[in-house]
Amino acid sequence: MRRAVLGFCCLLFCYSVGAANAQQALKVGLVMSYTGQFTDPATQMDNGIKLYMKQHGDAVAGRKVMLIRKDSAGAPDAAKRLAQELVVRDEVDILAGFVLTPEALTVADLSAEAKKFMVVMNAATAIITTKSPYITRSSLTLPQNCELLGSWAYKNGVRKAYIMVADYGPGHDAEASFERGFEHLREGYVGLLTMLLTGRIIVPILAAITATLVVTYTRLRRPNPIVVRIVVAAVVLLPFAFYLHDLAYAAFVANR
Repeated sequence: MRRAVLGFCCLLFCYSVGAANAQQALKVGLVMSYTGQFTDPATQMDNGIKLYMKQHGDAVAGRKVMLIRKDSAGAPDAAKRLAQELVVRDEVDILAGFVLTPEALTVADLSAEAKKFMVVMNAATAIITTKSPYITRSSLTLPQNCELLGSWAYKNGVRKAYIMVADYGPGHDAEASFERGFEHLREGYVGLLTMLLTGRIIVPILAAITATLVVTYTRLRRPNPIVVRIVVAAVVLLPFAFYLHDLAYAAFVANR
């Protein structure tokens, strides 16, 4: 919530100086995931905005602030389409919100083309602000946290680290920055492996396990001991399979 309040203060400040038309509303388009699996950060940011306006009013430099909320549901293509609608149809002055990195990156080009000020309130991949001269960020970047965490871990006696990250921008930032902080202080060889958990691997495996269980219960009316043992073994060996995958990835793909 503090990030949202900071971001809202930032975007209002940028329009508080030299406001030309005191009667024209200041339109702020909020593009956030109000539905779907990423509703929590969107809700917290929206509550932060409501709190700020409750405490400080809904006008700045004589202009009433009008909020136009759009639900991206966490989908980058939806975020870009909604941002285009906000710019073309609603004629907003500011684009704000953006819970996820893919959303922010897809809208960055639009911000640059339309010369619209854009406030990233959450998305944390470092490169986002380089994609448009009109972008500012009120939250953080993953390297700010993870590089310090890597240094802290080494200073506190950790000599081998295993990183598990999401296979997209923020995860790659977290991996690289943690490793940078960790290796900066190391003496000698310290093993550092990255486990990339991708939907391409996890989803088919979990789907196969689920299908096996469903067939076992519906067709045989009771658990088949052999199938149950196979399923249990698959679940137990799953982390080991990911580990082998990452070894192979590092050996044959990453070092090309």
